[in-house]
Amino acid sequence: MLAAFDSFRSFDSLRPLPSLRGLALALALAALPFAVPAGATTIIVTSTLDLEADDGLCTFREAATATNTDVTTGVTPGECAAGSAGDTILFALPAGSTIALSALPMIFTQPVDILGPGHAALDIQQSVQQRVLVLDGNATVDSSFTLSGLSITGGV
Repeated sequence: MLAAFDSFRSFDSLRPLPSLRGLALALALAALPFAVPAGATTIIVTSTLDLEADDGLCTFREAATATNTDVTTGVTPGECAAGSAGDTILFALPAGSTIALSALPMIFTQPVDILGPGHAALDIQQSVQQRVLVLDGNATVDSSFTLSGLSITGGV
C-alpha cells in the first residue's frame, strides 16, 4: 500500500475523507431517482409463456393481473407476487427471449414500471392485428407508466 503513495511529496495535499454523515447524505441523494415507492412490489417474470395458470411460473400476463388486482396469481411457489401501488415488473429470462402474445393485449390499469433486460434481450411479440399493450391511465388518479429495456413487435 505504501508504494501507492510514493509519488506524493507530502500527505498535506491529500483531502480529508468526508464525514460519515456527508457520505450517507451523498448515497441517499444518489439513490433518489431510482427509489421504489413505499409499498411497491417487484414482480419477476420467469416464463415466456402467455397464459394464466397456477403452475409455479410467473408469466408477463400474470404479472399484469397481479399489478392490476394486487393479488397473487396462484398458491404454488413461484407464482407472481401480489402487486401494490406503483409496481415494477422485471424479467428473469434468458437473453434473446420472446414472449409471443396469444392475441389479447396486455392491459395495465395501475401505475407500473416494466423494465426489461435490454431491447436485444427481450421481445414482446403480437402475431395478430391486435394491440400489444394497453396502458389505461384513466383507471387511476395517479397514473405513471414506464416501459424500457425491451422490444415490441407486431400488433397494431
